[in-house]
Amino acid sequence: LFSVLFKMGDRKWMIIDTDAGVDDAIALCMAMQLHNKHNVDLKLLTTTFGNCSRSQVDINVRKCRHACGFTAAQLPICPGAEGPLKGKKIDATYYHGMDGLGDANTKVPECTLDSRTAVQAMEQICLEAYDANAKVVLVTLGPLTNLALLLQHLSTRATEEKKAAPEETDALRRVLDQVIIMGGCGNGHGNVTRTGEFNVIADPEAAALVFSAPNLPRRVVSWELTVEFPVPWATFDTVFGYTSAPDSNNPNSTSATQNFLKQISHLAYVKRRNGTLDETANQGARKGVQGAVICDALAVAVALCPSVNTRSQMVNVEVELEGSITRGTTVVDWGCYDNEHREKNTEWIVAVDSSEFIRLLQDMCCTSV
Repeated sequence: LFSVLFKMGDRKWMIIDTDAGVDDAIALCMAMQLHNKHNVDLKLLTTTFGNCSRSQVDINVRKCRHACGFTAAQLPICPGAEGPLKGKKIDATYYHGMDGLGDANTKVPECTLDSRTAVQAMEQICLEAYDANAKVVLVTLGPLTNLALLLQHLSTRATEEKKAAPEETDALRRVLDQVIIMGGCGNGHGNVTRTGEFNVIADPEAAALVFSAPNLPRRVVSWELTVEFPVPWATFDTVFGYTSAPDSNNPNSTSATQNFLKQISHLAYVKRRNGTLDETANQGARKGVQGAVICDALAVAVALCPSVNTRSQMVNVEVELEGSITRGTTVVDWGCYDNEHREKNTEWIVAVDSSEFIRLLQDMCCTSV
């Protein structure tokens, strides 16, 4: 597999791995609507457990693909992990709704999943990317299980071929231009535990494997970053069509994408906005956030438009696996004084251009495929 991976060109292909909750859906629609505009070829969607069951995620991603006018032939969806590498499976249906998309009862399209697994498809894309002299951007929006399984698969393959595993990972790095991870928190202010972020807590072992993999070009869009740069509520309402009715004289005044996202976002971003529903799910109101926190869309925005990222820092990241209170915490070394040298192995984004992010959201809702 890796004997030919020596040099890559400038074309970029994108793979998105998702657990398809509401913010994932916004992110997926952004990628599908805008990838051509930003000179990116969206090649593959893979699914994982997370916000809801993997089988429901499969349905949700199909809904997103249909809303954006894509067919299975144009954009394959490959099923991935149904649970974590170790431990109990969790979900976030308390926030995203029982179906993961706001319980909006949107129509399930009559389209199928690809016959390949997520790992098989990601590996195949890497081979095809080399043949096309392309680079791959992998965006993970959910638990890191599929990526961890890919790394394990490559390590096993390397062992069978009597090659060193680090060498294989380095070859993978030559294909992957970026691995953009939506997950983790670098300030210890968790969202599902006191110190842990959902995507890492959902599979700490997978996250530990991904963050410790040598020479993997990681870039993190963290929980605290998305909370610090929310979309103002007035802007959110305008972008997603909550402030005006469609113009009957202008059939293009709203898009199918906007209508779909308006339906599925109502529970998470309208009903729960001011604590009108249970406080367990009303994280934004409890934290005093003055806007919509759209975590996964920000990660895709960074992938599509690098100028969205205005400031980042290279840091060391480890995942705590043993702590009785802190299991699943992303432990970030911002530069402590313990005389330990830790490799700065991850780019941690600390500031973004909110206006650029909002522009992408606006473009998504008025752009046709």
